Amino acid sequence: MCFKKNTSGFNLDYLEANYIYSFEDINIGVTQTKQCKKCLTNYYCSNKTFRPLTDEQKSMLETWNCNKLKLTNEHFKIVNEIGLSKYWNDSKGIPCRVKLTNGEEIDFCTLIITSKLPIHNSFKHYKRTILISEIDSISESEYGLSQSIREKANRAQERRMGFYPTVLKHNNKLIVTRSENMNFFTENIKGSELENTQEQWSHNDNNYTYEIDLENQTLIVACE
Repeated sequence: MCFKKNTSGFNLDYLEANYIYSFEDINIGVTQTKQCKKCLTNYYCSNKTFRPLTDEQKSMLETWNCNKLKLTNEHFKIVNEIGLSKYWNDSKGIPCRVKLTNGEEIDFCTLIITSKLPIHNSFKHYKRTILISEIDSISESEYGLSQSIREKANRAQERRMGFYPTVLKHNNKLIVTRSENMNFFTENIKGSELENTQEQWSHNDNNYTYEIDLENQTLIVACE
């Protein structure tokens, strides 16, 4: 049975108990995948669930596992000046602006240092994912949140399902950002303009300015 047209993911235990299927184990570098013998779609494992792997993701996995994708000493110098903070899944990151080796300049970026290419996360939440091998230089971004704000956001408590609000301020406005974001740009307010505050988020306060979804960010990935 082939699920190419309508499968967003599956758990092997459930599949074995309910369907007749035929998959072959295939490793792309060090990443375990399963390939449907009928449609040749590859699936990768994320949180015990296998999800479809695109050609772009497969290509990035091959590059990730075959090349040395580490920060240069010059990169590390700038990264440390901006200030690393916890990102997710034991990785660390910074908000930044980058210049590619082809001369293209991109702002509104998040750079993470990780031991595992974050396939599901990066391709879902960012408009573009670039490996560190394509980066010529890194610089501070005016959209980036300060290290102290990012550290405060990492300590935020869950107030609703998946919602970890941090209250900040800009002049007389109270701004709410989420713990996983390193950049901010809403109502022409930039991350570098925000300040910490002692205010705590409240269900009953309707005077907050909430950040919009930041899906137009670019993710830069370096190997730990």
